Amino acid sequence: MTSGMDECPAIVVAADNGYAMPLGVMLESLGTSLKGSIAVYVFILDAGIAPWNRCRINRIARRHSLNISWIRASVKALKDLPVWAHIKHAAYLRILCPDLLPKSLSKVIYLDCDMIITQGIDELWNTEMDGYPLAAVQEQSMVISSAGGVVAYRELGIPGDAKYLNSGVLLMDLVAWRRENFSQKIMDYLRKYREQVVYHDQDGLNAILANRWKELNNRWNYWVNSAEVTPGETRESALMRIRAKAKIVHFASRVKPWHLEAISPGCEIFNETVARTPWRRYRRKGCVPFQERAEKYTNKYFIGKCIRGIPLIGRLWAKWRTWGKGR
Repeated sequence: MTSGMDECPAIVVAADNGYAMPLGVMLESLGTSLKGSIAVYVFILDAGIAPWNRCRINRIARRHSLNISWIRASVKALKDLPVWAHIKHAAYLRILCPDLLPKSLSKVIYLDCDMIITQGIDELWNTEMDGYPLAAVQEQSMVISSAGGVVAYRELGIPGDAKYLNSGVLLMDLVAWRRENFSQKIMDYLRKYREQVVYHDQDGLNAILANRWKELNNRWNYWVNSAEVTPGETRESALMRIRAKAKIVHFASRVKPWHLEAISPGCEIFNETVARTPWRRYRRKGCVPFQERAEKYTNKYFIGKCIRGIPLIGRLWAKWRTWGKGR
């Protein structure tokens, strides 16, 4: 796999089992967006994805001829870093990409799981880095000194008007990262200033790489707030706007498209994609969050399948399942 790898797009993602379904949906969108016979390598930093979910993800990869490599990534060493809300320790794994990925790999695109790719990734892959170790999209006009920016920017000597990046899509020069030991510097910052960290891994990236990253067009990280509807905009016009502007749709808010609270028209793009995956039966309905329903059903199905594999117990299982149901 290493020979000629840098000539083909290389993607890295990180997820625990809670984000296995969104990861699969994102990879489905990636496979659908590919043009022609382009080869794509996908490295999955696995922070505890269940075997049955790995099987589903592998099925998606095989259907789209994605070259998947699973890399076991423990988050035990990250437990002292702050997490809250929907952000878990697996989010910090993107910082460790240069150390976890093959040394023969010199460049990679990091993608969050809560994304839908609408256009081919090869254009992003071929973006010139112009000597920068990182390329990213600015977070909604934020600067370092904004509320929610880097609190210790004065102490670090960072200009207050330096742009603040979003870490959902990162084009990384791994050679530069390894040479300048950015991963260790970022982790040291996060531990030293952990009480002042606001946006987790983003704080460390912005603190250490301030003014040292290339800005990408926001089409490559187009935010859709799943909990909001733009006033005066119809559902059809909202979808047209998103599809016209976004090459990668990012559901970056706390409310995700698989949550019951999600009301944005942009969630339909997610629903269209999940319908083509092994998770297609887990459409949002009822009173239990979509992701929780998916995990409950998956576990029940997996256990039932194992039991049915034992003839006698399988018959008893079938009787119990149909007891009192008129058949």
